[in-house]
Amino acid sequence: MAGVGYVLAIGAGRAPAAHRVDTAEFEIQFWSVEDGLLDNSVTSIEQTGDGFLWVGTPRGLVRFDGWSFVSVNPRADHATNLAVTAQCVDAKGHLWFGTPKHGVFRLASETEWQSEATPMGLRDEPISCLGAGEQGEVWIGTDQGLVRWQEGRFERLLADPALADPAVLGLHVTRSNGVWVSTRSGLRQVVDGMLRPARFGPEVSGQSSPFLGIFEDRHGLLWAFGDSYLLNLSAGRRFNYFRGGGATTLQVWTICEGRPGELWIGTTGQGLFHFDGGRFRAVDLWESRDHSEVRALFSDREGNLWVGTQRGGLLRLRERTVRWFSGPGGPATCLAEDPTGTIWAGFQHGGLLAGRGGVLDPATVPAPLAAQNLITTLAFNRDRTLWLGTLGNGLHRMLDGRVMRFTLAQGLGDDSILASCTVGGGRTWVSTGDGCLHRFVGLARVSFGREEGLTGDPITAIRPAATAGVWVGTSKGEVLRFEPPNRFRRVSDPAMASGKPITALLEDSAGRLWVGTAGAGLYCQTGEAWRHWTLTNGLPDNAVIGLEESVRGDLWLATARGVSRLPRTWIGGSSSSHERLPLLIEFPAATAPSGALGWPRSLRSRDGRIWLATESGVVNFAPSALQPLRPAPRVRVEAVLADGRAQPRLAAASSAAALRLPSGLRDLELQFTAPSLTFPERTRFRHQLEGFDPDWQDSPGNRRARYGRLPAGEYRFRVTASDAEGSWTGAETELALVVPPPWWLSPWIVVLEVILPIALAATAARKLSHRRLRRQLARVQAQQAMERERSRIARDMHDELGSKLTRINFLCERARNELAEVSPAANKLDSIASTSRDLLHSLDEIVWAVDPRNDSLEHLVAYLGQYTAEYLQNTALPYDLKMPGTVPERALSAEVRHNLFLAFEEALGNALKHSKATHLAIRMTTADGCFVIHISDNGCGFVLPPPLAEPPHPPAAGWRRGGTGLRGMRARLGTIGGRCEIQSQPGRGTAITLTLPLATIEASPAPAPAL
Repeated sequence: MAGVGYVLAIGAGRAPAAHRVDTAEFEIQFWSVEDGLLDNSVTSIEQTGDGFLWVGTPRGLVRFDGWSFVSVNPRADHATNLAVTAQCVDAKGHLWFGTPKHGVFRLASETEWQSEATPMGLRDEPISCLGAGEQGEVWIGTDQGLVRWQEGRFERLLADPALADPAVLGLHVTRSNGVWVSTRSGLRQVVDGMLRPARFGPEVSGQSSPFLGIFEDRHGLLWAFGDSYLLNLSAGRRFNYFRGGGATTLQVWTICEGRPGELWIGTTGQGLFHFDGGRFRAVDLWESRDHSEVRALFSDREGNLWVGTQRGGLLRLRERTVRWFSGPGGPATCLAEDPTGTIWAGFQHGGLLAGRGGVLDPATVPAPLAAQNLITTLAFNRDRTLWLGTLGNGLHRMLDGRVMRFTLAQGLGDDSILASCTVGGGRTWVSTGDGCLHRFVGLARVSFGREEGLTGDPITAIRPAATAGVWVGTSKGEVLRFEPPNRFRRVSDPAMASGKPITALLEDSAGRLWVGTAGAGLYCQTGEAWRHWTLTNGLPDNAVIGLEESVRGDLWLATARGVSRLPRTWIGGSSSSHERLPLLIEFPAATAPSGALGWPRSLRSRDGRIWLATESGVVNFAPSALQPLRPAPRVRVEAVLADGRAQPRLAAASSAAALRLPSGLRDLELQFTAPSLTFPERTRFRHQLEGFDPDWQDSPGNRRARYGRLPAGEYRFRVTASDAEGSWTGAETELALVVPPPWWLSPWIVVLEVILPIALAATAARKLSHRRLRRQLARVQAQQAMERERSRIARDMHDELGSKLTRINFLCERARNELAEVSPAANKLDSIASTSRDLLHSLDEIVWAVDPRNDSLEHLVAYLGQYTAEYLQNTALPYDLKMPGTVPERALSAEVRHNLFLAFEEALGNALKHSKATHLAIRMTTADGCFVIHISDNGCGFVLPPPLAEPPHPPAAGWRRGGTGLRGMRARLGTIGGRCEIQSQPGRGTAITLTLPLATIEASPAPAPAL
């Protein structure tokens, strides 16, 4: 069975065909020469630390990123690629590969290959195998024996004198640095720098010596293998004859470990075997005999198994995480799990099916149930009572093989059953087509309708609440909650879902209510607030068919297009805008449910799997298997083409050096990629050319960025890839680029063109500058004289007038104390004292406004706070005062400070005298280049009179003539470049906002020092 793959040849712009084989446990995909592979015979497979897969063939080496193959030729002097016989990755992460005629090569950097040679003639010896040790050494097997490379030096190991043929057929380096070598004379082990025979006793006697090999798994167990057996050397246990079919010859060619304790065995003649510690299983890769010759196996870091065959191409085995069951016909409508863990599914035309492990068979039920079609809902009680609803044939209750039917004749409001659920194991809720809801406890029934708060619209969704009661959703998009003993309360706006049916409900572990609709998107209620997501802000589709929470607390969303996982950034963030959720499972066409028929369409079973009922049948998956396999891959810039020509030097991602492009550049193309071996089709790219692109640009469907003519200058190309879920969490790759100007814009030409006009202009500018400086100096001297005079006036007013007013107030207070408590003279003295105190207060304000030392925003804020405290301290009006923690350094003129203070004073006075408020809030902030004062009260409020307008006829309630103070406040703020905003309504208090733009006012010089 062949399918469509997702592999792209670099530069081709389309994905070559990749063929799939569907099996019960694995998805198998393979690639051949038609897809970019150099040869259908694969000799070796390795993976480097950057995530790329390297595939060796008799016609050369290719690098694979999961999307496309790139041919690699380390020798520029050879027009044809070098055949590859073996590969390994050393302890430093360098890739090595051997050839039959040209020695070994090492990948020293991302693009630099180094040929390793030795005076011993290693270049002329066919390389049969390679192995890497933990200490950095590389072992090289040739037809002349075993060679060790370490720190740039080669050493040939001495063989046992009894070894007639020194040719090395295979080798394995264990994690403990033991080296095992296969020869035509049997197994050898490196001991004290020599090849010594390895003896295993009679277990391997009679076997073909060239077929013997050694493999060590992650637990440190040694396995020996021959032509028809596997031997656990650590346990002394032998497994014989795991061959299958009628082949007369069988050779174990290679062994690879998948999950711990799981071995994959590649053979010649019988293909691939799986060994789980106790038994062998043949894996049917393909009907073609080409896949029976397995020569290379490799398990990558993402958990995929790669199989290299002789003449059969490259294959990838990926564990199947999603299982489909198409059913007997018609859409699946509902799901339920009984107390034993059996999954039950109802179908629109196929009756009732049940089973475990993803396999559903017709359920064994009594005849009245077996004949039922148009099943709409299923529910189980703890005692295994099955409640089955149908469309038009009523409700059925089955227990111990007995069936009881409820219809209009038995008191239901309608014979069409739409939804059901069980609460607490003993109570069953059932909705009928007439909009009523019925609760069964055993056979006792209680019905609920409009009198109990229901809307009368059909109920399409019912889900238990975390506490008492249930959540219900209607066909008109409303959500209600049942609150004991017998009332329903609406929790959503009637127009919230635009009249679309509710098709999914979920109260998660954090207490949030999630609501899915049949066309209006997804809603989430946190407290009293609702958030909404649709296609425009991230959903894959507006039709939501299921919502489930996994054991780990993740939320899984099923829409008409497929299944996505809701990241925690969605759950806790704003719903204004999101990246589009990627589909971890994509449904076939025509899978979306038609309307709201069927409940529930999603289910989380006891084993943690999530089940969905779709138009194409039942699908189930393990959420843990669909988690991102790895972080976002690192992007590599593959090539830079200037006017169609590849540039000879490409700066590495970690290099700060810039790549210099030709001048007069007309076309620039940058090609990039990132390794993703499991889901390459989900990897998305975005790029930005700083200095040209204003923002990130998406690269949908390709791995390149193209630009036309670029102006001369310096640029930085940035590119990044998303992870499997579409999140941009990966590191950026950067490449500095320089586009030089054409020769006529070269610096020396520019200098000659501009130096003479500059020299002529400089002389004139110098004279004008001196004249301007003299005028400016005169202005500064006059300003300083003015500041000194202001300081003198402020000092004289404070010292002379202030002291005299203080003396008058003191004498009045003293004389008042000497008189009787009630007398005309005492009252006059009280008035004189009060007037003198007011004059002192006004004098302080004038001195503060005149004194140049206060010409700053910091002094203004401090004074306003002090004034507020003194003004309100002896009043009965409670207040809150919030001042900014930090105030920017900004000089203000006396006029600006004085006008702002008077407007603030007017606002406080109005609130105290007229508002009848019980609370006053004053907040000062400095943000966005403005100083803002916000005064608000909870008083009586008033109707704000329009400026210069006559009163309405008849006068509106709360309107009063006046507003002179308000107009004065606006005028004062307008004089200094600010604005005054007033908001008030009768009975809702008053809010006044004074805004002073600091960036637009003309600041005075810094405050003068104290004199």
